[in-house]
Amino acid sequence: MTSSPWRRRAPWPYDLEVDLGDGTGWHGAMLVPGQDGLLVGRQPEYLSQVTPTSYEYGAAQPMRETTWVFGRLTGGMGESVPAARTSVRYADADGVDCSIGGFPRLGPFFDPATVPAGAGPVRQFILAPATTPGNPPPAQWMLRGTATAVYDAPTDAWVLETDFGGGNGPLRAVLYDGHLTVTTAAGQLRVHGGPGGAWSTVAIPVGTGVAPTRCAVVAEELWVGGTSVLASNPGAPVVARSRGDPAVPGNWGGQIRVGDTTAPITELVADSGVLFVLKEDGVYTLNADGSVNDLTPELKTQRAPATGLNAVTWREQAYLGAGDATYRLAREGLLTPIGPERLVGYTGPVRGAPVSWAAHADWFLYHAAHDAGAARSYLLKFGTWTPREGAPAGDAFDEVWNGAIASWSKQITRLDVLYPASGPVLWAGFADGTAESTPLPSRTPDPAQDTRCRFRASGTLNAPRHDAGFGADPKAFHGVTALGPVLDAAATAAVAWRVDPAAAYAALGAPYTASGQRREFPDLVDGAPRDGATGNWIDLRLTLSTTTATRTPVLEGIALHEAVRPASSGPGLRLIWTFTVACRNRLVRRDGVVSLGTADATRALCRAMVRAPGHVRYRIPDETTGGFAVISVADALAPDRGRDGYQADLAVTAVQHR
Repeated sequence: MTSSPWRRRAPWPYDLEVDLGDGTGWHGAMLVPGQDGLLVGRQPEYLSQVTPTSYEYGAAQPMRETTWVFGRLTGGMGESVPAARTSVRYADADGVDCSIGGFPRLGPFFDPATVPAGAGPVRQFILAPATTPGNPPPAQWMLRGTATAVYDAPTDAWVLETDFGGGNGPLRAVLYDGHLTVTTAAGQLRVHGGPGGAWSTVAIPVGTGVAPTRCAVVAEELWVGGTSVLASNPGAPVVARSRGDPAVPGNWGGQIRVGDTTAPITELVADSGVLFVLKEDGVYTLNADGSVNDLTPELKTQRAPATGLNAVTWREQAYLGAGDATYRLAREGLLTPIGPERLVGYTGPVRGAPVSWAAHADWFLYHAAHDAGAARSYLLKFGTWTPREGAPAGDAFDEVWNGAIASWSKQITRLDVLYPASGPVLWAGFADGTAESTPLPSRTPDPAQDTRCRFRASGTLNAPRHDAGFGADPKAFHGVTALGPVLDAAATAAVAWRVDPAAAYAALGAPYTASGQRREFPDLVDGAPRDGATGNWIDLRLTLSTTTATRTPVLEGIALHEAVRPASSGPGLRLIWTFTVACRNRLVRRDGVVSLGTADATRALCRAMVRAPGHVRYRIPDETTGGFAVISVADALAPDRGRDGYQADLAVTAVQHR
């Protein structure tokens, strides 16, 4: 045996061998050298030679570098994974507000007020006549534990006004005929005499027979709800009304029983002249003849003590909680689920049972939720004002949820917006008896345009998990640019990132102090691992900060610069191979032997390759074997010299998927 320096592994002595998978084994073929070589493989390209029709981020080639903008978040919170390549929603926030045009800015700073000694949950805040003689402006009152308190603005402290005694704490208050009117846990109706006056207990007529715990004003009528004290109907949930001074027995009517006797009344809500009676088992209205309408029989299976508690009316509709859901109740009785719990794709921490609501003018509805498992309370904001082009003039109000714009590690029990002479203020009360407040803007829904408003020192905003619409392919993340109308040394933004869900977030360079600044991801040229900033997806977290309580950074958004790397998605490259098969009679193989194959047989072999819907196997000249999908065969007939029959060059295109 003579040694040889030449390699003789398959496909030798052929240029190419084919296995059709039909059991006939390997078939050899010779190739015709072309200008580019014997067999040429290229990666597929995505419209690389197509000229875009517009100058925008979407026109950039994603395999080189394209830009994804996370901003103008007019769709609100709740999107953990984007439903489309472009999105106007974010995952969640803690201390960031996106309700004005979708531009992220810091959430409100809540100032803890000094409260009187004692314990008990905060149940309500209300603006009512002051206690001092003369004609002072209305005062801010608080119902807390067993007592009422009045707010002293200069000292930012609540001052004890009256302690009603154990088991008789004030539950609800309304302003009726200019007097603060309160119902208590012991079923009393108390009225304050106004500036310089004192509390008096109203003796509800025996014939009316109600021990009130809730109250509401409908037009010129005072309605109370509670339990019946009549011997003929003991303990039943009933309501009654007084037309005029409740201290006059003749102004009272008889009691009206409302629904099942075992379900207590939780709240009374007046909306457009209609009284809604909220109970543990649903919502009821009254007819002129004293009969009752059960508007929500579907809620009976969700019966809970907190159903309807702290309900509020806004924009001629009532908002209430039932179980874990928030509903909107129209005057006609139509109940519509509308709460943030309907964001079914959201998997983050901003969640909890509905607790309270508070309306700010015609601009926003604030919503408090408490997560008992996490021992955390959240403040959400319902609605986003979105710029609108054309007629009618003015921005559009989109019914979406933003949050959390604030959070606490304690249980929130009440929200109320009050309008003292100094301007609107949002009060939050808690189960431990503490109270906190923040000023709200006047004459504008934008707190950044009102010097009274205060912002927290920092807040975070989580973007949805980003995969650029190429979820199966790795991306190389290049950098992030911050865009914003308000960014400076005092009002800054910073970005943190991760490509591993088990890893902690890493800061991306220094904070942004001006619009248009770009921060680069770590790379091999910086001494970082070569693939440290690559992955199929990326999590981004935006942190806003300010050193001045009256100013907030305002962002239009951030721009993520990235490149798609489809060739890195598997162990091998996806290549498109082009080659030409020689269809000849008496072809000379590489070993110098004349092949016994015919031109017709080689042509039939190539056509059988293209008819295969799946893969065929090739042994190619580099001595490797792979699966190929043949997608085209083209005949190029050779000149007929009249001596050796049919001859042709068959141009073949095949894709190597694996």
